[in-house]
Amino acid sequence: MSIPEIILLIESIPVYGWAVVLILAVAVCVLAVNTKMNIMINIEKSDTEIPARTK
Repeated sequence: MSIPEIILLIESIPVYGWAVVLILAVAVCVLAVNTKMNIMINIEKSDTEIPARTK
């Protein structure tokens, strides 16, 4: 694909299409950050809350 074709393709996408793309991008970012935070929280919890098992 040449650059003019890409520009035409971008211009042909309607405004609501861009809104959907933007919402999806934000949702993916939020999920990624949330997952990262949950993993970090779980690691912190597992370091502090789980007592050492003794036989």
